Amino acid sequence: MAALETGKHAIRPRRLGHVNLYVGNIEAAMQFYVNVCGIEEVFRERKIKAGFVSNGRGHHDLGMVELAPRKLIGRDGEVLGDREVPSKPGLNHLAFEIDTEAELVDFYHKIKNAPDAKIDMVLDHGLAKSVYVIDPGGSELEFYADSIHDWRSFWNEALAKNAIVTGLWEPGASPASKTNYYDENPEIRAVNDAPLHPVSVLHATMVTPNYEATRQFYLKTGGFEELPLGRTDLTAFRGHRQNLHDVVLVAAEPGEERHLHHVTFRMAKVQDLEAGETRVQKSGLKIERRLDTDRKKSLFVRDPDGLLLEFAFYKSTAIPDLAKLSKQEAAYLL
Repeated sequence: MAALETGKHAIRPRRLGHVNLYVGNIEAAMQFYVNVCGIEEVFRERKIKAGFVSNGRGHHDLGMVELAPRKLIGRDGEVLGDREVPSKPGLNHLAFEIDTEAELVDFYHKIKNAPDAKIDMVLDHGLAKSVYVIDPGGSELEFYADSIHDWRSFWNEALAKNAIVTGLWEPGASPASKTNYYDENPEIRAVNDAPLHPVSVLHATMVTPNYEATRQFYLKTGGFEELPLGRTDLTAFRGHRQNLHDVVLVAAEPGEERHLHHVTFRMAKVQDLEAGETRVQKSGLKIERRLDTDRKKSLFVRDPDGLLLEFAFYKSTAIPDLAKLSKQEAAYLL
């Protein structure tokens, strides 16, 4: 893949690492994502009603936090943040993996006084360090670099202690690691009795106000590659280790609030998707939409909070012709 053209404040994300959601009930959400979606539970932070699931590509593909007004309290009792919690379930943040901590520290120092980037928090999660930024559309984005290889042992040890794993971080206070902790051959797992067996989260589709400023933020500050869709109301971006895309941005209608359109999970084989569709039908869960195009075959379902999820097998990386479609229909086809 060709090197990305990066802007003044740009970093080069590898990929979308995980999506974090606000959910109405953490127990119901975890049961659904494990027992229906087939993504393995790897950690709970019961003190803040949070849960994490992964099938192995990274320490989590999806994080969930129960809706409740709260201060974010760290492992040493410090206040990490006092953010406004939304009134209904939806996106908490999108998280993008960076190659090394050294790159992340450099990114932080470049943007901390930049007018187009609002830093919300900088945190040390034990297994990763993170810089949280608010984009011009109001969505929170996490840029993180892993700190360890063996994240499963980290989760297991923290779980045994019922520990809060996150604390404050001061980028550059100590020498930043230049080690890349990404696992090139991860152990992929599945929840065998679940109807669906995805291998990872793939991308998120966001409806965003302030569309053009948000697009420019991803392109220049975020350092993503923009795919040539030929539209002015919808675009897609990818990191440098992604051959499809990580994020789709859809321009909001006047007065429309930002929201998560859907999250896409990747299926390794078309046979897995087809078998999963049969098992989903037998389970009684409603399939909201099916697609079978030259690019992909997929099905859409809703989680307990009504959030839309896509499970997709991609046949091709070729970009479809979206010119004559409404942006609502085009958002499903990428």
